[in-house]
Amino acid sequence: MRQRSCRWYGLLYEIQEKMAQSNYTTSEDSAEEQPAVKVKELVPRSYQLELYEKAKGKNCIIVLGTGTGKTLIAILLIKEFGKRIYGSVHKKIVYVVNTVPLVHQQHEAICKNTDFKTGKYEGFICDALSDEEWWEKEIYNNQVIVISAQILVDLILHARLRIRDINLIIMDECHHATGKHPMHEIMREYIQEEKDNRPRIIGLTSCIIHNLKKINCKNIDKEMKHLEMVMDSTLMTTTDKVSVEKYTTMPEEKIIKYSNTSNENVQDYDNLLKEIGSKYRDTKGESENDIGQKDVSENDIGQKDVSENYIGQKDVSDMNKIVRNIKNICINLGPWGEMQALVYEIENIKEKAEMEDNPAMARELNNLSESLRIIYNEKFEDNDNNNTKFLVTDKVNHLLEVLKLYRTYGLHCIIFVEQRCMAKLLYDLLQKVKPYENKLDYLNPAYVVGSNHSLDIKLAQLELKKQTETLDKFRKGKFNVIVSTSVLEEGIDVPVCNVIIRFDPPSNFRSYVQARGRARDTPSQYVFFASKDGKVGDDISSYKKIENYLKSNCHDRKHPNEEDIRNYFKRDESLPPYAPYDALGAKVTMVSVLGLINKYCQTLPQDKFTELAPFYKFINCTSSGVTWCNLLLPVSSPLKEVKSDESQGNKDLAKRHVALIACQKLHEIHELNSNLLPIPLRDEDLFQGFKIPDEALPKEGQGKAGSRKRRQVYEKGLCSAYKDFSSRLLYSICIEHTERNLNFPFVSSSNSSTHLGLLVNGPICKSPFPLHSNKFGKVVVTFKCLSENYKLDNLKILERIENFHKMVFEISVGISANLHEFKEKLPLLILPLKKNNVDFELLKKVSVFHPLKLERPRCPKCIPKDKFSDAVVIPWYRFRQEIFVVTSILDNLTPCSDFPENEDNYKTYKDYYKKKYDIEIYDDNQFLLEAEHIPKGLSLFEPVPIKSKVSRKPHLVPELCKLAPFKASLLWQIMLLPSILHRSNILNLCHEFGSQIFDSISLIHDKISCFYDWPKFQIEKIMACQNFCAALHCMESIPIHPLMILNALTLKSACDAFDIERLEILGDSFLKFLCGERLFLESSSDHEGKLTQKRSFLVSNKTLYAQAWLRGIPKLIQGTKFVADESSFLYGFQIKPMYEEQLLEQKVPANRWRTVKIQDGKIVQDTMGYINDKKHEDCYNPWTHQQIADKSTADVVEALIGVCLLTGGPKRAIKFLEWIHLPIPEKKMMPHTALIQEDPQSIANVKKMYEESSFHQLEKILQYQFKEQSFLLQALTHPSYKKNRITESYQRLEFLGDAVLDYLITGHIYSKFENYPPGKLTDLRCHLVNNETLAKVAVKHNLQEYLLHKSTSLKSAIDTFIKLIKSGETEFIWENEVDEVQAIELPKALSDIVESLIGAVYLDSEGELQVIWDIIFNLMGDLLDNIKDIPYNCVRQVHEMDPAAKFTRTNQDSNEYTLTVCGKTFVGKGKKTVARIAIKCLRT
Repeated sequence: MRQRSCRWYGLLYEIQEKMAQSNYTTSEDSAEEQPAVKVKELVPRSYQLELYEKAKGKNCIIVLGTGTGKTLIAILLIKEFGKRIYGSVHKKIVYVVNTVPLVHQQHEAICKNTDFKTGKYEGFICDALSDEEWWEKEIYNNQVIVISAQILVDLILHARLRIRDINLIIMDECHHATGKHPMHEIMREYIQEEKDNRPRIIGLTSCIIHNLKKINCKNIDKEMKHLEMVMDSTLMTTTDKVSVEKYTTMPEEKIIKYSNTSNENVQDYDNLLKEIGSKYRDTKGESENDIGQKDVSENDIGQKDVSENYIGQKDVSDMNKIVRNIKNICINLGPWGEMQALVYEIENIKEKAEMEDNPAMARELNNLSESLRIIYNEKFEDNDNNNTKFLVTDKVNHLLEVLKLYRTYGLHCIIFVEQRCMAKLLYDLLQKVKPYENKLDYLNPAYVVGSNHSLDIKLAQLELKKQTETLDKFRKGKFNVIVSTSVLEEGIDVPVCNVIIRFDPPSNFRSYVQARGRARDTPSQYVFFASKDGKVGDDISSYKKIENYLKSNCHDRKHPNEEDIRNYFKRDESLPPYAPYDALGAKVTMVSVLGLINKYCQTLPQDKFTELAPFYKFINCTSSGVTWCNLLLPVSSPLKEVKSDESQGNKDLAKRHVALIACQKLHEIHELNSNLLPIPLRDEDLFQGFKIPDEALPKEGQGKAGSRKRRQVYEKGLCSAYKDFSSRLLYSICIEHTERNLNFPFVSSSNSSTHLGLLVNGPICKSPFPLHSNKFGKVVVTFKCLSENYKLDNLKILERIENFHKMVFEISVGISANLHEFKEKLPLLILPLKKNNVDFELLKKVSVFHPLKLERPRCPKCIPKDKFSDAVVIPWYRFRQEIFVVTSILDNLTPCSDFPENEDNYKTYKDYYKKKYDIEIYDDNQFLLEAEHIPKGLSLFEPVPIKSKVSRKPHLVPELCKLAPFKASLLWQIMLLPSILHRSNILNLCHEFGSQIFDSISLIHDKISCFYDWPKFQIEKIMACQNFCAALHCMESIPIHPLMILNALTLKSACDAFDIERLEILGDSFLKFLCGERLFLESSSDHEGKLTQKRSFLVSNKTLYAQAWLRGIPKLIQGTKFVADESSFLYGFQIKPMYEEQLLEQKVPANRWRTVKIQDGKIVQDTMGYINDKKHEDCYNPWTHQQIADKSTADVVEALIGVCLLTGGPKRAIKFLEWIHLPIPEKKMMPHTALIQEDPQSIANVKKMYEESSFHQLEKILQYQFKEQSFLLQALTHPSYKKNRITESYQRLEFLGDAVLDYLITGHIYSKFENYPPGKLTDLRCHLVNNETLAKVAVKHNLQEYLLHKSTSLKSAIDTFIKLIKSGETEFIWENEVDEVQAIELPKALSDIVESLIGAVYLDSEGELQVIWDIIFNLMGDLLDNIKDIPYNCVRQVHEMDPAAKFTRTNQDSNEYTLTVCGKTFVGKGKKTVARIAIKCLRT
């Protein structure tokens, strides 16, 4: 370091000595933090009580220094006024603050010290644009509201909260309530309220005056009266000066003098400023055009061209600012800082020039960059970087010397500077100098600057998050020095500091006072740096005089006059507000209007690389100040331009006037709601006249409508033929073996002397269907109508048929005599047939046969052996009566034969029966029977391989068996009957369902069979050498078989031969495509965000479920595995009402009903058994009802769409959607151009852009030539490219192209990969259409070269992405998925242009899907032809990596998740995103 002057060393050592004498330690406590403990534990100081008592009776502004406990006075007032509103839900206490951190700080203090329900509201945790119901609930539930000033203004102006509903308003840091600050606007609304309805106003401040430097009593009085006027209050401070001074922060103030930098060092910058000034001296006073806070070039496409030499005043100001910043850094930091600033600005200016729309401004920026490069080369090119690191100013050297003195005694320091760039560079300098200065190695510096992202809320929120983290580490001692701009002077909870350094002098009185208040430790120092010839000392002296004057003049002041206050506010109300409702309704004022227009622009779709803002274009400016202004809104807005209808006196009024007109027009076209807020439409408002019925919405405690978690119980559907038995249609049930197990007898009605018949109410579907078993193989069932008017006049015969029917179900379903009862009125009748006539003889025999009530008679010896051939026997000695069929008569065995497999030491069969059952066999010479046990509860729908292994069959003794009156061949038919009736019922339901939608020509139901894999055959029939979905649009319709409909109604959980999943994929894609196309064509004014919202609503599970519910589809769904004895319809039986009532009352799960125990006429619960069973179902009757998830119902709708597509193309699918009343708009004509206004100038501009951008080269890549070039221009216009105003940006085309691409890709993989399971098919589709894949496609074909944009960050992101691809990177996180601190941001714009180009071709080709598919295949053919490893769902991958992986939603109001996996924690927006982050990190 250079040799330093020693004349101020004595001063520094004096500071050091005082700190040593005080045994200095860093303290976390301060007087200002007094309210952090419970109020009841605090004893208010005398001056606090004095001011509290005065404030109870009138409006006042309490003036106390920092650290004196103003917050405690506020809390005492809250408690006092809280008593007055106790029990009232209308009146509220509002605590208004100026900054976001103060919201949280004061909310915590109030919560700790009062019992009131307190809410906190600031722009990052809530939004004044939030929905009305949320705000009503928040305001209703809380008694105290801690809120930022801007949010409160929005609430009042937009009629969320009225002034009359508040009884106390406390304004912290109320000195801000001047000018156009939100606090000022709060008071404007306050003064307009009737006097009796106004709340009490309490202001809190430590600094009344903002900008005065020198003492001037007249000006000070004027400022004091101004604040009192605004606040309708009087200034008030304590009379007990002695007490208050004990607690006021009064650090020791020191001024350190330094030598100025030589003028020679900054001469280059002075010359450059003169050059800029002389070149553009005439721009002052010229017309300016504002884009929000920026200029806009007037040579935009679609606007009048101006001279290319035009440079606006603001452009010149921006260039001057850059040069002045570098000059200032050179003066304050020296050559090291100058070099850093030059390097940064040279590159920054170059990037700005590349993105600049105005050619003249672009040239000037390049010239400026070159001038700075010349300066850099002259000063630093030949210098070694190591030699430059010590080249700092005398000012910096003095700063370092001061910091060295605190090494031993601890340091908690804030260094205040004016500029953001100065803060960052000074921080960098402190970091770099540490290794070279031993006495500075203890420094742990950080820096804090305010947010510079007024339009980008996400970036502002990120800035605040980093700021909070830095201060938290400062508080914990991890940092001991913070370099900061004025952002830390007030409004942020800063830890106790012992040194405050003003590296740059305070700019005004407020800055002096507020920064001093940060030095709260004892002792503490307030150090000023001043040049030797500067006047910092004079300024400080002035500030002290102002402070003393204020202390002396804040007593016994006169309250401002009401009329004067009203007149004061009227002065800046030259433009009337837009107030379409009554006095209590929402309104937009001339002060709030610019912010509202900006908010509206922010609600329009935009990516991370775009800041949409309004364009204000001033015209006809005159020397007298008369100005007209036109407003250009982003092209994605339905209102694109607003012209002023009258001139105003200045530019500010002209802007506000045209903005008010815009608000009125936006309100008229429903872009602003009844609260005059740009809130997206609610779902119920998206489609006029359409509303999801309340009955379909969830009740309290249920999951969301349409979700998998919400499961509802529905009555099972029963076809009309199987209920209300009255007519008599007689059918023969024909069963024929088609695939037989040779070790098993024929199960065939044609090989049986007796077969089953069916008496029903109406005609039934006669289509054949198969049943499968691993025992008998495969049989095919059909129905043959024998009589259409069978008469049953003989009551005795009818009684015998009912007995036979009863026996059939007792045998096949396992009816419980205790639990079930036989109904008097039967829905259908089962009866035996012999040669297609009723077998009356068998009916007679069965009438005396009761399989569930067997006595123990011995089988008589006289029964001939042949009676046991094909016989059915029931051993009466078994504990559970089971049915067997005789498969063989064993003449070689008798009861005295040796017992096989004698592990229990049975000698003979006779010995076995004696020991096990205590039964004596009478006839030792009788033959034995080999028998096959007949199981109950068969499920026969899913194909299974035939069982080849023959197991040992039981041997029975004829003497101990009861012989059934029917043969085994009939028994097998009986055992199949539950499955036959189940399948027949649902096929009939499917036919009835289809009949409601389609005409008879479209349906098949009579005698025609349908293969289970019918979709495969249909695909082969439809497909030619084209995309499958394209082929669907020109296919010929085929009739729909009931089995096809059943396919779409059968969930995977039903374990049938087919399920909905592949059909659902096809239907889902078509629905998305149809909705996307129709919505796009319906309205050209709907931007991409609104289109997406509408489509999301139409295709949402909630909507699809609700429409299916209205049409009764859930009762048709096959959602559970069919098991005859557990879930079959009990035709003719029911649960005894007394037991059903008990089961429902006791909430016994459905899967436990069959096995419940009954004692003394009551149900005996196995409570612990099913409470601990996580798989148990809800309580309902499993024989008559079923439970279906809402999500499954929605999936069924999509599968039904898939069936309609495969059988009748889009026309049939659309007819089905119309039948369920899905509000899809009617198809409109496709646009013939993308031009916003079709005029000769616009057409010429399109051609000009086409040629300038070499779009003909892009057409060669696509192998498609556009008939209408404006579609291509729109497809390549990024939202940041504001130069193009003749078409919109690509966002709407991207929306359309996304739907088209997804549909065609789905069609391709659906037809090509027929054997892929649905999950794999879904993963493949997601892989082919995701952002990463499409971005790589764009880069492969250099599509990014044709993208029109003006965003340096987007260009940088694209370049980064290309480099990563070339380096072999395979996994990326997208910019809309995570915060920038978590991952590299990759540009979604790359995938967007692929989709927008597809959308453009769709319009240009008038919807020719095959043409579009050819382009897609041209771009993605290598991916589509060479699919090897399919990346599958990342959430599944996480669970495979760690089965204990846990996703936790960080906040219910956001989509942020925390994932704990493999002992590590990751955070991201959405489950998929955080899973991808985790997988990527764990793999590396």
